[in-house]
Formats: sequence, structure tokens, C-alpha cells
Amino acid sequence: GRLSRIKKQGGTNPNYNNLQYALITHYTHIYNKTIDFYAKCENSYLWQDELFPNLKADDAIKSADASEEYNCISWSGGLTNLGRYFWPPHIHCANNRWYDFRGPKQSFDNFYGNKNLQGGNEFRFSNAMTYIPTSDSNQSIVDLWAIPPEDYTHASVKKPADNFLHGYDWESKHANDQRIFHPRHALSQYYMGYGDVAAYYKQSGTSALAMIGQNVKGDKEAEPFSLTASEIDKLNTLIKNIPSSQKVIFENLYQAWKKTWISPELIILSNPDAFFKSDECKKLSDFCKGDDWSLAPLFMRKCIDGDELAGYAVCYLKLIDNIDLIMEKTRYESPHGKITSDGYFIIDTWRSGWGRFIKNALMTQ
Repeated sequence: GRLSRIKKQGGTNPNYNNLQYALITHYTHIYNKTIDFYAKCENSYLWQDELFPNLKADDAIKSADASEEYNCISWSGGLTNLGRYFWPPHIHCANNRWYDFRGPKQSFDNFYGNKNLQGGNEFRFSNAMTYIPTSDSNQSIVDLWAIPPEDYTHASVKKPADNFLHGYDWESKHANDQRIFHPRHALSQYYMGYGDVAAYYKQSGTSALAMIGQNVKGDKEAEPFSLTASEIDKLNTLIKNIPSSQKVIFENLYQAWKKTWISPELIILSNPDAFFKSDECKKLSDFCKGDDWSLAPLFMRKCIDGDELAGYAVCYLKLIDNIDLIMEKTRYESPHGKITSDGYFIIDTWRSGWGRFIKNALMTQ
């Protein structure tokens, strides 16, 4: 039947886990009909999360391992490298080409619609499908979730989005955790977690490849961004000039804040703003604002070492003057969407974006 699942176990055969071949056949009266076949898809442990009381064990099927490189929004747009905290409505998201000052929904519309603020083309990747908002839930390919009225939290996606397989029903990437197949509303909990589906996007019939108008071979991540030797020396000097006693206090406060990132109510979220509301963050903020020297270099070092939220912290805590202008310059310099000489579409990753931001910020110090 439609959306049916047939689950088979290997039985007691000790050689089951060493199987290398399987013969799959299907019979249908419809000519040239195909089926999707998924092998060795484990049950996800996410069904045990108290924030998803409607998600049953046999409905939560793991489709990909946990990863810090992308989140639900990134995957709903067909990408696996935009970052754990990629968020189109966030003005301080360093690799965000879809921000729209008119509001969060407009930013999501831009992202899924392959458009920028000015209405021009801003493709997610070379063969990205174009989606437009719809009020018809039956037409939806991408569901955008929110806690009422418009606190957007999550996105889920289904086949044939971006021409990928998305499981037996819907699929979600959970922040830095696993990607899973699940029933459409199985993650809902009205005023907690993700809330419920609040907006729908349907395929418009156009793809990026058809609109780019040139022979593109595929996609390629932006070159890993690295500071020059002189920039590294400058950053190290700025850190060295901070009194040791202050660095100790900073580290203690920072680690206390970092522990909150994995709290049950935050670990499933991707919107960076959610992580700056805790008491631990306020203590860190008060400490940073209470001194007459900038602690921004300490956050920069944390970001370089892999803590993406540390980059957001420089912006959120306003540790550098003209922070919005620096971020605007960072986004303007993005290589995203450019075509390489050998015919590849460049995708700007979170590491590349924050690397440019740190470089631009150091120029002001």
C-alpha cells in the first residue's frame, strides 16, 4: 500500500550481519513502477526523547549519523555543510545569503525559493529545487515548524525534495544529532520542542540548474578559510595581552555556558538566539561588558577551534564596534554561487563564513 513499510529481521542466522547481496523483486499492474528500498536502517534512539512523546520506536528510523556540520534547515534545503546553527533569519549568520530584514518568514521564503533580499537569484546549490509557500498541506514538500505564533524551530522534508530519497514518509535532521525518517507530525508537542508544522512549501517546477544557464558539473565546498601568519600573530598577541586572571574567569564562565548547549530543551534547537537566554550566558555577558578591554579574541579562538556559537557570541555581546557592518562585509565577500574555472558551483560553509568574519574583525583591532 501507499507509504507501507515491510520490516524484516535477519533471524538467528549468525551470518546475517555478513550478508553482501540481496534479491529484491516487486509486482505491480502499473508499468515501470519503482519502489524505494532501504537496507540496514536502524531504529533511532530519538524516540526516547521526552520532547517527542508522539514518536514511536518503530517510526523513528535512522537515516544518517549525528553531525555538527549541518542542521534541519540545511538538510531541508538539500545541503549538509551549512553548519549546526545555520539560520536564514539571523543577521549574524556568517554564511547566510538569504537574510531578509522584513522578518523570519521572508528569510525562509528566500532560502527555499533560491532568492535574495533584492529578489535576485541566490541558489542553495547547483541543482536545488525552488520552493514557494503554499497554504495546501497536501502539496507540501518542506514543512516549517514553529511554536505559536511564529517562533520557528525546525524543518522537515519529504521525497522528491531536491531529488533525494527521504524515506517512507518525512525526514528530519535534528540539530547536531541524527537524521531520521518519521511520520509527519510525530515530532509535535504544541508549546515545547519544535511545536508543530506552521508553514508549507511546494515545488515550483524550476531548479537552479535550469536557471544558471551554463554547464555546471556539480558542487564544491568553498576552500577552507585560514588566517595568514600575521593575522594569527595578531590574534595571539591580543589574547596574550588579556590578564591571566581574567582569562581564567572567562574560561570558567564560558564552560558553564557551553554545558547549557546540551541541555534537553536546547540540544534539539538550531536557532542561535535560543542559546543566549540562560543565566549562564547572562553571567558571561555581564563579565564581558564589565571590563574595559575586549575579550573578543578569546571567543574568536573558540570559534576557530570549532565552537560556532562563540562566533555568534562576539556579535550578540557586541564585543566589537560596527559589528553589523563587519558581518555585512563578511556576507558580501562570500564565494557562494560562484562557478569555478573547472565548472563547479561553490557552496559557502559555516567554517569559511566565520573564518572571513574573524579576519574582518581582526582588521578593526
